Amino acid sequence: AGLGGNTYNVVAMALEAGFRKFDTAEADWWYNQAEVGRSLKDFYAQTANDCGDLEISTKIPPWSLTSFSDIRAHAKRSRHELTGFCQDFEYLDPQTGSEMAIP
Repeated sequence: AGLGGNTYNVVAMALEAGFRKFDTAEADWWYNQAEVGRSLKDFYAQTANDCGDLEISTKIPPWSLTSFSDIRAHAKRSRHELTGFCQDFEYLDPQTGSEMAIP
């Protein structure tokens, strides 16, 4: 559920407790994806951990699924917002679990 203004701190506490799987969404009023990404970035910058153990799923709001190019733009923005700080992050196909090539 939405964490509002507590998103950053809750994600930071989860990371410190060892959590590495996160589910978020672009819809700010429900999940604050930007704050999830900011907390992830700060945690990984302050620790010796790499992003290899990090798993993130996110969702694009249905009203934004208007064209292939819009979907790609949303996905690109989400990747940057959530994992732009990671050096070697793999993107997995949700259907097969295998690595995907991301343009």
